[in-house]
Amino acid sequence: MDTKTQYREFSRSEPSLPIFSRDWWLDATAGPDHWNAALVKKGGQVAAAMPYTTYRRYWLKVMGQPALTQKLGPWLRLTEGKPATRLAGEKDLMQGLIDQLPRFDYFTQNWHHSRTNWLPFAWNGFHQTTRYTYVLNQLQDADKLWAGFDNATRAECKKAQGRFNLTVRDDLPLDAFLALNRMTFARQRMEVPYSDAFVRRLDAACAERGCRKFFIAVDP
Repeated sequence: MDTKTQYREFSRSEPSLPIFSRDWWLDATAGPDHWNAALVKKGGQVAAAMPYTTYRRYWLKVMGQPALTQKLGPWLRLTEGKPATRLAGEKDLMQGLIDQLPRFDYFTQNWHHSRTNWLPFAWNGFHQTTRYTYVLNQLQDADKLWAGFDNATRAECKKAQGRFNLTVRDDLPLDAFLALNRMTFARQRMEVPYSDAFVRRLDAACAERGCRKFFIAVDP
């Protein structure tokens, strides 16, 4: 069984794997033939995995991630033990992933916010830029979410609702989003970096698995 087939099986059975790293997401965004993965196994179980895409940009071979994919990067199975022991284990796992990467000229990925240790990649000549992700938990509790906003944000939301009569709808079709998305890029005099067909393909894959919803703010 080749590595990609093993990754597909792992992707379909590991609940902690982020949605952007699942095989069906990569199929929908990159295409089934344009992504692969590195795997490290211990005791017959996947201990580390790292999906990636490869494509050509002029004469360069680029390794990265597909459009509309927020994050990719390595997944490591959680282990128990002393911090020093866990870090040593992470070092070995990451090195195992790095050793499996094919030759490339340029590498770029956004990693999951929980992956804070990238030292083995630094030792192998990779460079890193720190960005920040704000995670809102318990989205089902609207009151708790609202209470967590600062005063300025709450004031802006109330102004939008009261003065401009904006309402948030979740029953509009994909075409409404696509039209709004095109307007957003046009206002900045930019081309949309992906096609409507690309978004429709991704939407269909997400809808099939019940893992997407539209939220669109509209005025009268």
